[in-house]
Amino acid sequence: MSHEILEPGRAVVYNLPSAFSDKLRTLQFERFFSQYSGSAFCVRTLDGWSWSSSTLRSPEFVATFRTREILDAIIGEANDAKLSRIFLDGGLDIQGNIFVLLSAAEYTLRHSEGLSTNLIQTVGRISLDVSRRFIHPRKGTASRNWHRAPCPLDLPVDFFEPWLGSCLGHFCAHFGDCHENFEEAQRNALERACGTLDLRGCDRLLDVGCGWGSLLIYAAKHYGADSRGIAASGLQVQAVEDRIGRSGLAWKCSVEWRDLRTAPFGAEAFNKITHLGIFEQAAFNSLAEYLACMQKMLVPGGLLLLDRLTRARDCGAIARSIQPGLPSEPLWRELEIAECAGFELLGAETLRDQYEQTLRIWIEHLLRNRMRESTRPFSRGYRAWLLYLVEVTASLRAEELQVHRVLLRRPRLRRAA
Repeated sequence: MSHEILEPGRAVVYNLPSAFSDKLRTLQFERFFSQYSGSAFCVRTLDGWSWSSSTLRSPEFVATFRTREILDAIIGEANDAKLSRIFLDGGLDIQGNIFVLLSAAEYTLRHSEGLSTNLIQTVGRISLDVSRRFIHPRKGTASRNWHRAPCPLDLPVDFFEPWLGSCLGHFCAHFGDCHENFEEAQRNALERACGTLDLRGCDRLLDVGCGWGSLLIYAAKHYGADSRGIAASGLQVQAVEDRIGRSGLAWKCSVEWRDLRTAPFGAEAFNKITHLGIFEQAAFNSLAEYLACMQKMLVPGGLLLLDRLTRARDCGAIARSIQPGLPSEPLWRELEIAECAGFELLGAETLRDQYEQTLRIWIEHLLRNRMRESTRPFSRGYRAWLLYLVEVTASLRAEELQVHRVLLRRPRLRRAA
């Protein structure tokens, strides 16, 4: 196994045995993070090895591997499935201010282009992979409704409510000013979505990936729209039905699990369609099919409102290769697909700053409930969601990802001459 370490003017290649020495492991970390100036963090093992990014400051964040062998297995073989198992099985734990991890992951992303692939895969992946998603969709779930949820959505609603908030909004909040609390920002987001759609009482609204029904209930209660939702799991359907029942809006709202690929709604069934939950956004490789389906279900002149997580235009090739789970195409490519599917673009706005702020609040809420969640049956879900949220936040901070809200319209029928 060879590992390349770069020095000014020359490259040194070490042929390593299967197990690293403590000295070489430390050297690799020192060289890779030699220009790192963020908050101090530490990587250590319970059997005695440790490395800190600063000798003068106490670490604010600590990544603890159970043994040297576990850490070396990750350095020697940057295997996502292996890291997944190690983290979810408790072979890796994290303590302290998790936002410090964002600095390390952002540093790795920003420095990846000038480094050899070997060095990225051996040393850089330690900080970056800890901020990656750790659970992939089960086979078959990603294609059924074009959902690509990075973590399990089939968890009880009382897992999500403590960190999503009482609104249970799984969309980007909108912070009008620094004095607004999170619940107000979530209500602002609902109001802005309805306003962008020019929602009215006569409208038939479909919310794809409706989450826990926040937009459905808001649109019916405040605008009188007939609202239907498609949830990503049976537990979501049960939770939304319960919320609709308690709101007294069962005559205006409904929710179901439906496979739109095999059982779409009828042609021109809706005036407005939304898909704001980035957790379940349609994957790029099926976006054309997804948009064609949306176009058929809309009346002429009907509107489609989407929130899309996309790659930044200048995202580097190496950064793309080491984050295969996140979007790999820029917005302009997706807009081309939308036009080919028969839509016209009415507007697009960036949500990156607002979404990063939303993610940070979700992370803070999730951490606040860490001790309670770690003793419950869905502790693996807690770990998966925490690391996914950190991954996306780090990528937004490094400007590798973008978030946009896109408003599309199915053109009105042309009159015959």
